[in-house]
Amino acid sequence: MAVSQVIELSKDGKLTIPPGIFKELGMAPLNKLLMIGEKDCIILKKIQTPLAKERFQTVADKVANRFKEKGITRKDVEEAISWARKPK
Repeated sequence: MAVSQVIELSKDGKLTIPPGIFKELGMAPLNKLLMIGEKDCIILKKIQTPLAKERFQTVADKVANRFKEKGITRKDVEEAISWARKPK
């Protein structure tokens, strides 16, 4: 169920998630939120950390497979990183 409430920013610009919304979202201290702002709208989205880890692993696996297909070795990647980090 959608929950809404008017809140007020503190003097230093911080906001507090009201207890009812905090509970409704199943939040816990140190949970992470994604904040998206556009014009006069702010959206907060709870980040599901395990989901983020799974998505990262999926992408990492695809990259590893692609490197393997192309014959790109760890040494190739390390050399490319060294080259890219050289002062210009």
